[in-house]
Amino acid sequence: MNRKVLIFFLFLIVFAGSARTDQVTTGVDLTATQYNNGQKIGRDSIGNIYFVYQKSDGAYYQIYVSKSSDNGTTWSGTGQNGAINPSSSHQRYPSMAIDSRDHVHVVWEENGKIMYSEYDGTFWGQVAAVQNNPTGTQQAPALAIDKNNVLHTVWYETEASTSQIKYSMGPVWSTPVTVHQGLGAYNQEYPSLAVDNDNNIHVVWSGYDASNNFQPQIKYSSKSPTANWDESTWVNISTNPVQTCSQENPAIAIGKNNEVYVVWHGTDTSNATTQIKFNKFDGSTWNTWENVQVINGYEQRYPCLAVDVNNNLHLFWYGDDSASAGNTQIKYSRYNGSSWTQWKNIAPSSTQQQYPTVRSSTFFINEGSLDWGWATAGSLMFERDASIVMSYAIKGTVWDSRMVPMEDVIVTLSGDRFDQKKTSSDGSYGFHDLISGNYTVTPSQSSWSFKPESREYAPLDSEQSGQDFIGLKGSVEENELKPVNNLFEPDKGEGTMVWYTTSRTGRVTISIYTLDGVLVKTLVDEEKEAGVHTARWLGKNLSGDIVASGIYLVHIEAPGFKDTKKVCVIR
Repeated sequence: MNRKVLIFFLFLIVFAGSARTDQVTTGVDLTATQYNNGQKIGRDSIGNIYFVYQKSDGAYYQIYVSKSSDNGTTWSGTGQNGAINPSSSHQRYPSMAIDSRDHVHVVWEENGKIMYSEYDGTFWGQVAAVQNNPTGTQQAPALAIDKNNVLHTVWYETEASTSQIKYSMGPVWSTPVTVHQGLGAYNQEYPSLAVDNDNNIHVVWSGYDASNNFQPQIKYSSKSPTANWDESTWVNISTNPVQTCSQENPAIAIGKNNEVYVVWHGTDTSNATTQIKFNKFDGSTWNTWENVQVINGYEQRYPCLAVDVNNNLHLFWYGDDSASAGNTQIKYSRYNGSSWTQWKNIAPSSTQQQYPTVRSSTFFINEGSLDWGWATAGSLMFERDASIVMSYAIKGTVWDSRMVPMEDVIVTLSGDRFDQKKTSSDGSYGFHDLISGNYTVTPSQSSWSFKPESREYAPLDSEQSGQDFIGLKGSVEENELKPVNNLFEPDKGEGTMVWYTTSRTGRVTISIYTLDGVLVKTLVDEEKEAGVHTARWLGKNLSGDIVASGIYLVHIEAPGFKDTKKVCVIR
């Protein structure tokens, strides 16, 4: 059985009911995940799941973020009684993004302003308005983050009875600008945005124009990281043969090769009930829109979308059907590049289900792990599917030569998937949800060398933890012995990191001697490939005891190369 057939077979098994449903919280209503134009579920680099939603405290809707460290089985709050910033006003329609440091960023609507806060893993930061004194009422934000940890948010703002799509860049928020040009007299609402692999920003929304002034159409615009929105043009991607069919509430996702995928709900000349519609952009042209599924006579609404590493689309929405007895259910279909699978209810229930949300990473999610959630009358629900294919993680720590964690080192994953992370304050990094394949992990920082230079997995077929790197400021020349931290205190756990490089493959010995030539300890005595290597001495002798204070010699013998350097032990 080939790999594609196996994946499809496992996929069928999963969505036949193997995904587990967990309860995130209770006491919510059907609007908990409204609106789903912005992402509400995210994972950090070590697999913690975050879910943002709105919930009434009895008087006002507040924004809550729940966290799970066990793949969704149990959940806990992250703020004051779970709320980010309890207040005596309504907070609504949150959207989330997680950066490479594993900080969680959330925007929401409150008192006609878009508000923002950042969670560092322990505390929520100060809440601030994206714009202190907006001239209109701001609503329904969506948030995304690029490779450089720059935040991008869009929303619609109503002033003098006309709504426009606004954009700002943060977390030091820029002055908001209008995304589209030439639409000032027409309402534009409910934007969604995504950032592609090249940090280009893509925005879709629902709005009117001079040719479509009776029913809104789905509009699209994009810009490069350095361009301004006034250099961009918008296009309709949903225009019907007649102007009497409304198109609303789009969601957007980016493919592995920067394809743009958009879904929304709307009617058409053949379907008086609202159905889920789809269009895609290959970088040069938009296709003709199509209905994903037509469920005759039943309304289908509020789709959300994610793309996996094989460019398969995973689509969720809610709607009625002949068996749902008037209770809207969360529905699912998958697109493989040419066709959609038959829709199905993913968690049939006798209660209403609405506003699904699905996790996506900065650029795409892996087929090996799919997270989604939705609201019911009373509960916020979560499902995770990791059974489509087996998935793995590569994680480790980057240290300097004194074994101090290095922060903000760029670690690049290449091969069957491209991604980049910056190490956190404890030097850690992690790439998760990787399907079996060939990968290379490489650290980089200006003026630093790393050992090993990279780590290769060909193939990756198991969890890989402890994948550490050691950094050296500067470089190591060919046939060089270079002890680093050569003045150290073993009683405090310190040691010296011995860097060495050899031009030929062969047997290498590195030994520690006293000044009068007595052997203290042998660090290396084995065959080594040509290249850069490291060894560490913690100031102990052959018996494992810490040596006395003094000067010691580090001596190397390698093919065509001998050298001796001094180090000093302090007690």
